[in-house]
Amino acid sequence: MAVLAVQELYESRSTELKTEGKLSHTRAFVVQTSKDDSSLVAATASGIPAIGDGHADGQSRVGSVSAKTKGGEPGVFVVTVKYNNDMEKEKVEEIDPVSQDQTESWGTEERTHYATTDKGGNEILNSAGDRYDEPIEVPQVNPTLTIKRNEPFFDATTAFSYNNSLNDRTFRGGSKGNWRVRITAEQSRQDFTDFWKVSYVFSYNENGWQPNILEAGLYQKYDAARTGATPNIVRSPCTEKGDGSRIGTPVRQPVPLDANGKQIDPDTLPGTAVYTQWDVYYYINFDNLGLG
Repeated sequence: MAVLAVQELYESRSTELKTEGKLSHTRAFVVQTSKDDSSLVAATASGIPAIGDGHADGQSRVGSVSAKTKGGEPGVFVVTVKYNNDMEKEKVEEIDPVSQDQTESWGTEERTHYATTDKGGNEILNSAGDRYDEPIEVPQVNPTLTIKRNEPFFDATTAFSYNNSLNDRTFRGGSKGNWRVRITAEQSRQDFTDFWKVSYVFSYNENGWQPNILEAGLYQKYDAARTGATPNIVRSPCTEKGDGSRIGTPVRQPVPLDANGKQIDPDTLPGTAVYTQWDVYYYINFDNLGLG
């Protein structure tokens, strides 16, 4: 395998001008090789411009090199070299998908809830001071923050630990308990790299997600006869009189109770109504997710 001679066919040089400043040039060479050599030997022979080599115009580069036998003569090839200044941009170095920046977007989600108080905090009661038989169900729109990022691996225990939990400290401007999180993950592959597309969806509730329940019931605690210094506390029906005594007609529906389980004087409502927050959601430190 040997290249014996390379000679340019100057009469084959040509240039073409196109719109938008595009250029193309053509050059041809005769290459003589050993008789058993292939056209690849001729196309890559020393003296033949290689892919990417520049042209004298300072703009164009070799985009293609082709070789074919000349007149059927063994070992004699015509090599055609074409230049242009409109070559496809060099392929950008592949970016590690895990190194890409996380993305953030804001949206809303709508849910319904039963309203027990109006916007001023007043208990919702009918004109006789009783609760309505049918609770008032109203829509509520909550802001959502969605953060997406690619991660090298995903541990399902993260989803188990965090899904449907609340922030245990200030997070993204929200106080403790204002944010609730949902986490989803999808396995993916790019350029032979395996990774996970993970989405963190945070729902914001300005009143917090832990439910606040009005203290109310049909029965109240009553201090019966004392045994020594210890009161004997029993349950007694709440009465229509509402004075905390055991005398009177029992109420037919729950009435507000104070923090000690005793009936509240209706004349002092709604200002004296007591609400108890029940922690049904777990608190967890969202900062450990490393979302910034």
